[in-house]
Order: sequence, then C-alpha cells, then structure tokens
Amino acid sequence: MKRAMFITIPLLVALALVVSVTAAVLGFPVAAQQELDSYLQHIEPSAKVDVIARAARTWNFGQESNYPAFGDNWFFRTDARYTAATKVLETPVWQKHFYYNSKTPLNGRTLLPFPPQELWCVLLNGENKDRVLFLAEYHQEPYYTEWVIHQGPQEPFSPELLDTLSAIGCDLELTE
Repeated sequence: MKRAMFITIPLLVALALVVSVTAAVLGFPVAAQQELDSYLQHIEPSAKVDVIARAARTWNFGQESNYPAFGDNWFFRTDARYTAATKVLETPVWQKHFYYNSKTPLNGRTLLPFPPQELWCVLLNGENKDRVLFLAEYHQEPYYTEWVIHQGPQEPFSPELLDTLSAIGCDLELTE
C-alpha cells in the first residue's frame, strides 16, 4: 500500500504540472490580456469581450489591412497611444501614408515588423455595435517583444474584414 502511494502521488503531481504548463502555453497570453485591458479602459470602456480566437495563419496579416494600431509601447510606432484624456484618436491621412511607407524610425520608434509572431482576434460587444480587434505580438530581435491592438471597423462588418478573418484563420462567426 505504501509503495503504491509513493508512486501514485508523484505521478499525480507531475500530471498536474503538465496540465497547468500546457494550459499556460496554449491559453490567452497574460501580456495580451493586459494590452486588451488598457484598450478597453481608455478607448471603449463600455465594451465587453464576447469571443477570443487564436489566428491560425498569422502570415496573412499584413500592413495592407490598414487597421489603426493602438499601443502604449515606446519601441514600435503605432497610430495612437492611450491617454486618460483621449477617447477617439484620429490619424491624418498624410501621417498614415508616411507610417506605412517609411522605412526609417520616426522619433526613435520602429515600424511594426509584419507579419506578427502571434495573433488573436477579439469580438467586442459594445452598447450599440460590435467591433473586432486584432491583438498582435511583434518581436524585434533579439530582445524586444510587444503586443499591439489593430482596431477593426464597427459592425456592420465589411466584406474586407470578413476576408481578413478568413485569410488569417479566425473563427468568430460574424454576420454581415
């Protein structure tokens, strides 16, 4: 009986460790959740997360999607940063053109290196309309990683958004 206990208990502990590590690796990343929380707090405080899905084909998410990028990081250049006083952040057309076509850093910040390393699709349920967000993880080797939110349009969802979701392999089950 004692022998069975000495074998069973370590095996159960090892199994619990394997399950918890696997859940941590396969689940929604903590840093992505923090970025999503910042976005919700500053940009859409009344919105609630409806569905989160991991993209299967991140290589199909490129800068040509032209979704505004939000992030409070100091390394990568985004279209908008979070501030307590700012709810809607607009970027002039000339700046957006410069952002997507420039190869040099602006104010010491680096362009987002497409495609992202990891990509999650988030369906928000707002007071009046739904919105899709893309949470993308970008690396600048060898040492820097940052999560950035790309804000999709509010519903009714455009055919371009549905094509993007299909191309990157996010199953959110949206209706036009």
